[in-house]
Formats: sequence, C-alpha cells, structure tokens
Amino acid sequence: MAKTIVSPRQFFFFRKRFVFLRYFVSALFIILFIQTSYLQIIEGDKYEKLALNNKEQYIPIPTHRGEIFDRSYDPSSEINAPLVTNEEKMGIYILPVHLTLKDIKKTLYHLSHIMEIDYNEKLGQFTNRANFYEPFLVKDDVPIRIIAQIGEKIQDLPGVYWEPIYYRKYPLGHFASHILGFVGKINKHELTDRSEDMEYHLNSMIGKIGIEKYYDRELRGEEGRLLRIVDALNRIKDTHVVKKPVPGYNLVLTLDKRIQDILEKVMTREKGAAIVIKPDTGEILGMVSKPDFDPNIFIKEPDVEKILKLTGDPDKPFLNRAIQAKYPPGSVFKIVTATAGLEEEAISRNDTFLCRGYFRFEHDDRVFHCTGIHGYMNILTGVEFSCNVFFFNVSYKLGSRKITKYAKWYGFGERTGIDLPGEQPGFLPTHKWKKKIFGENWYDGDTINYGIGQGFLLSTVLQVANMTCGIANDGLIYQPHILQSAYSAETGDLIFKKHKKLLHNIPIREEKLSILRNGLHLVCTYGTANVAGQFSKISMAGKTSTAQNTFGEPHAWFSCYAPYNRTDDRIVVCVFIENGGGGGEVAAPVAVAILNAIFKDADPVSEKKKIRATVEKERYKKFLRRMQDRGFLEDSIEKTDIQF
Repeated sequence: MAKTIVSPRQFFFFRKRFVFLRYFVSALFIILFIQTSYLQIIEGDKYEKLALNNKEQYIPIPTHRGEIFDRSYDPSSEINAPLVTNEEKMGIYILPVHLTLKDIKKTLYHLSHIMEIDYNEKLGQFTNRANFYEPFLVKDDVPIRIIAQIGEKIQDLPGVYWEPIYYRKYPLGHFASHILGFVGKINKHELTDRSEDMEYHLNSMIGKIGIEKYYDRELRGEEGRLLRIVDALNRIKDTHVVKKPVPGYNLVLTLDKRIQDILEKVMTREKGAAIVIKPDTGEILGMVSKPDFDPNIFIKEPDVEKILKLTGDPDKPFLNRAIQAKYPPGSVFKIVTATAGLEEEAISRNDTFLCRGYFRFEHDDRVFHCTGIHGYMNILTGVEFSCNVFFFNVSYKLGSRKITKYAKWYGFGERTGIDLPGEQPGFLPTHKWKKKIFGENWYDGDTINYGIGQGFLLSTVLQVANMTCGIANDGLIYQPHILQSAYSAETGDLIFKKHKKLLHNIPIREEKLSILRNGLHLVCTYGTANVAGQFSKISMAGKTSTAQNTFGEPHAWFSCYAPYNRTDDRIVVCVFIENGGGGGEVAAPVAVAILNAIFKDADPVSEKKKIRATVEKERYKKFLRRMQDRGFLEDSIEKTDIQF
C-alpha cells in the first residue's frame, strides 16, 4: 500500500482547525459551568421552590352519599321521592402539601379578602389540624362569581382548588328525624375509631344518629382520587383520574310514608313514642319519638343557637324514646305474668281470686292496692279490668324467677338488635342485684310488684311492642328492623335485601294463647280501654297500663294488635305517653286514632280529639256517680250539664 504524504501546508491547516476546536469546546464548557453555577448558587432557592411546586397533587373526588327512601320505592321508576337526598354546592380548598406556612398565610390572606372570611379564624383552624397532607376546606357553599374571581388570581393562590360538596338535605324536616338521623363533620374520636378505614379523613361528613349513623359505611360510598400536575404558578399541566368515585347505596326502608305521617300528626304536642310494626316480619312501618327536631339545622353552617336550645331542652328532643329510654311498663307486663301463670299451670281458665280493692300478705301489715274493687276475678276478667289483686296472687304463686324466665322469652332485659344506634336493653331485677345495690333481701312484695310491671323493672317502648307481636304472631317474635333493601345508585341493581330473623319463640300452647288473646280483646270491648275501643273501626285486642313513676305523674301505655280476627294484614300499634296519666284515657285513644287512619283513612288528629273528649266525659260521669253514691250530690247525673 502506498504511503500518504502530508505536505507542510496541509499540516498547518489541520493544526489550526484542531486549536480552534479545542478553544471552542473549552469556551462551551466555561459557559455551561457559569450557567450551572448561576442556577444552582444564585437562583438555587428560586428554582428549588419551582421544582417543589411543579409536582403531583392527589385530590379527593367527592361522591354522592346514598339517598334514603320509604318502602314504596320502585327501582324502575324515575319519580321516587326520597326521604333524604343531596344538594350540590362548591367548596374552596387548599392542598397544603409542598407549601410552606408562609405560602399558606399568604394564600389565606388573599382568599379572606376575596371571600370576606375571617383570616385569623381560618389560620387558627388550619394550624390546629393534625394532618397537613389532606386538603383544608376554606369555605363551603361558594357562589360561582367568587369562584370566577379566584380563578382569575389563581397564580397568586398556590395550592388552591375547588370541588363540589354534596350537602345532605332532609326535605320533610322533622319527619322521622330520630329514624333518619343526620350527618355532621367527623370529630377526632370518630376519626380515631375509624383509623383503619381510608375512606374517613378530616373533611369527612359522617352519620351522627339514626340510619345515617348505623349504615354510614353503606351510604357514604367511596371517594375518587385525581392526580393533578401543576406548575409553580398553580397552573394545571396534566390531570389523571387514579380512582373513580363510587356513590353510596340507595337505602330503602321498611317505613310506610303514609303510616309514618299518621304517627307524626297524631303524636304532635305529645311527649312519648309510638310504633307500628308488622308482627309476621318485624318490619317497622312507623316509629316516632316526640318531641323531635329538624335535622336540617345541622347542615351547611349549623344553626348553633337552635342546636344549643334543643340540647338544653329538659324534654330531650334528641332522645329516641322508642328505643333509648327505659320506663316501668306497668300493667302491659301482666301479659308476661299471665303467660307464665297459664304455662306453669299456676292458674287455669276457671281459677278465681277475690279482689276487695287491696292485697295483703299474712303476717305483714303492708297493703298493696288495686285500681278498684273487682270482686271475683279469673284470667279473662283479670286481664280485661287489669286487676292488680288477681296478678298479685298469680305472681306470688309463680315467684320472681319464673316471671323472669318468661320475661326473657318475650325479650325483656335485652336489646332487640334493631338497626338503629343507641338501643337500651331495659332492666330485669334479680335477688342478687337488689342485695348488691340496696343491701337488702328480695321480698315477696318485690315479687308481686314485679308481676304487675312495677318495682325495679324497666323496659323500652320497642320491647313492649315486640311482646305484643309475640301474642299476635302465635308466639313468634321477629327481630324488628328498619332497612328493607339497598340498591346501586349507578345501575339501580339490587345489592342486598334484608330477610326476617326469628328472635324469640315463646313456648306457649295454642289453648293458653287463645285465652290470653280473648282477655286482650275484652280489654277493648268492655274493659279498661272500652270507651276508646268503641270508636275503633276495626276489631282489636290490647292492653292498657298506667305505670306508676317515682319521678312524677304516671306513664300512659297502650299496646294492641289489629285486626283481631285475621292475620294477613295484622299490625301491632304501641303508644307510650310520658307522664300522660291513664293508659285507657290517654294512650288508647291515640292508638285507636292510628288504626282508624291506617285502615279507614280517617283523620288521625280529629279522631284522637273526639275519642279523648268522649273518654274524659265518661270518666267525669263516673266521678259524679261516685259522688252521688256517697251522698255528696242530690241531682241525678242525667240532669248534670257536662260540656267538653
């Protein structure tokens, strides 16, 4: 191969190019070094801040809380009227992650002028937060015009964004407020209890009472997650839905809106509770507790003045008297004693006891009074006229332990397990308990008081209603429940349906049950509820009670079932009026008014007024007869002008 010879001229030009290239590369590196040094040293803080702000932001996507409907809900219809629904408003948030406290203060300062909010108050709320990685709600229910102003100045408001907030709305106000409940901002205790559930955070709205609380997890659904990339000027560069929000289930209750409305009207201005239940399934068709409240006062900006007034009200409007309050049941408990007496064969259909108006033990000076002088009483007439002396004798023969055994079979002394929070178990006294609390033995007097529903015994209104269900349903008591079914809010598909659950099977023979039912029917035809019963447009059976109360006036009870002669549409109605007085005079008229309204479409308010007026008139006539018999009145009752 021939050898290449480079001339001196070519070598000179080659060397000149190499030197130029060397200087060019050196100059380039010097420029890069200067620029890098400038960016890192002189402008380092600025660009570090820009880099930090130009990061990923995970923002919760709110979801709809499930709506609540009554039993008439039709999943194929688009015109279902919810008992509880949602209302969409806009909220302004700050996402504090990646921001300094100085940035937060500056942003809150600007927002306070735009939205006319208290800067110091909001800053205090922010600094008291335990978690700086979750969005901070600055203000809710923000008008569109304010959002537009914020959007114009977004570059000066790092971390700020807006999202819809779904407020709970209770269109019917006070209607079924103790059952439906209400929602409110989660507190630290509630958040701690749910620390393992990622769906709960500082901004969560959570059910506080009622169905809203008991089925909070089913109603709330699951929030979504949005990944947002923003630059240093808070401009959105990219967004991506990481998790799609899932709305909560729509819940369908066992409540019948028409029946619930009847209860709401008839119990207005009363203090107590009323329940309508289907004995063959345990479905609650209606339940009210009075006084009550409007759950809307807790929504958006809670009405603190109204809330404090209700909280301090001695009548306790937030107390669900149907399940959370315990009262002496009085004579309605005689159903338990009668069941025990018949089944234990302590008495038979024909056994009688003489009522002279009082009962006294041998070798004991104490006198236990009856409500009247009834003469010879058997099981039918004893129930019919609620004769204490008859049941004193039955209780004495049985003993307290046998009474307790049957009381437990009826469900007294334990929670029913209804799907509402805060249910109380009532109280069944024992010998051991009395010795421990009072340092005294259990006496025979305690036993006979126990047998008529007095003494230390306490029950809830729902327990008395459940007891009546057992009589109406051949000894079977099903667990009372409010939820009927749940549907997907997205597809309308049925998610689950609640089935009836047997709670108690009372071991009472059919012939014994028939005797008891006959006695309860007599109560409403000739007995302690006869005046109210005469107004009933449908056959019924029930028991009155005037329960003595050591803290004031006696409580009025009436628990019944109807129709008496058929079972296909049979319901149980239990009415309790706190400090109301006589069960036959006060509670029974309310129950009859409810039955007439349900079965015959009568106006419940006018029915109650009419029946009570007649009952009061008859009671006054009896009083005049007694006065006449004792020689205090000369004129006959027929000549006495009685106006009501």
